[in-house]
Amino acid sequence: MALLTALLAATLPLTSDGRAQLLPAGEFAARDGRPGPGKSWRIDDARGLTIAAQLNAIASVTPVVIDYEHQSLSGERAPAAGWFSRLEWSAADGLFATDVDWTAAAR
Repeated sequence: MALLTALLAATLPLTSDGRAQLLPAGEFAARDGRPGPGKSWRIDDARGLTIAAQLNAIASVTPVVIDYEHQSLSGERAPAAGWFSRLEWSAADGLFATDVDWTAAAR
């Protein structure tokens, strides 16, 4: 299985039920301008369900880290903000981590 990495350029919006939104449904671009001028990403229901299933398979073996500023990709010290072990896709809203275990600092 290929390793999937989601690169976000925003804080994670938390819902009233404690879920953290990782990606929106539909067409979107990062606040820092990625993927480039006039470009965007698009996640439809089929792709969203696939991403959720693939990451749920990984998270069932080991929780997935939520880090600060993508520090875990640098190979240097990367303090975690939390971990999640379950994702769900909402057709209207996007990809959500559920049951996030936040560190005290991130809370």
